[in-house]
Amino acid sequence: VTGAPNTVTWSVNGTAGGDTAVGTVDSNGQYLAPTAVPNPATVTLLAASSASPTSTASAAITILPLPAVSSVSPSPVATGNFTLTVNGVGFTAGSAVSFDGLALPTTLISASQLRATGNAPVAKPLVPIVVTTPDGERSAAFYVDVVAPTQPVHITISPTATTVRVSRTRQFSATVQNSSNQSAIW
Repeated sequence: VTGAPNTVTWSVNGTAGGDTAVGTVDSNGQYLAPTAVPNPATVTLLAASSASPTSTASAAITILPLPAVSSVSPSPVATGNFTLTVNGVGFTAGSAVSFDGLALPTTLISASQLRATGNAPVAKPLVPIVVTTPDGERSAAFYVDVVAPTQPVHITISPTATTVRVSRTRQFSATVQNSSNQSAIW
């Protein structure tokens, strides 16, 4: 406050001291965000001079949810190089995805989607994926399995070439690979 004693009264969205829906502010100007994002998500903090109540200044505050991961694609993740799409809330520019504790190159697609690239050298279950925002907030871990890439089902037939006389039979066999179902339809 210039030109008057340095005391102000604080309000949030026109309510002295604010409230639990839009956040509260103490006499020192310490703002405490609400427990849920209000609608609209931007609130106005106002300081009014005690000496001259018509002298005011304001700040716009946008309330963001804490980062949280709701899904990851692909899931499971195949060993080798991968690109993950991480869906959730509370993502901002500079948010980073970590995969099994390693920060990955991350691109912000929107406040609810990130894209990250990395490499999974070995198969293992329950690999944690965590999002960290530039202000230090961390999501809870979201777990995915890393699996060896699946091999296509392959069938071999034996013999692969033969002769058979008219009105006679010839026995063939089939071997199924890369599948727990070993039966073949003839």
